[in-house]
Amino acid sequence: MMGDYIGYTLEACQRKGVSRLALSGQFAKLLKIACGHPQTHVRHSQLDLTLLLQWAKEIDLDADEYQQLKSANTARQVFEQFGPRSALIERIGDQALEICQQQVPETQVSILLVNYQGQVAKVFACNRVP
Repeated sequence: MMGDYIGYTLEACQRKGVSRLALSGQFAKLLKIACGHPQTHVRHSQLDLTLLLQWAKEIDLDADEYQQLKSANTARQVFEQFGPRSALIERIGDQALEICQQQVPETQVSILLVNYQGQVAKVFACNRVP
């Protein structure tokens, strides 16, 4: 159980030698992790649309989708417009997984992206076993 404290959670896992870690959350948390925020509560971190737009350029999002992204007001809106199987959501999930793996390099990490109906929409997992 980590709540909003991803940074502390990863530090504790590293200290305790946790071999496998499964995180789950909705898209806003995933995006904040991908942006490198150690604390994901709305009081402590804002959604970083600059990074989101940068990742959209990296994956060559088409012009219409890019405009949709620029006009989005919330992470939920982004998730609902693009869906869990889009290249953009994939890029963000991969970035979040990379951030976690950097902090717990000896741990096999999985991230379960949960949709707004409470179902697992996508799983991001490290392919290597420590």
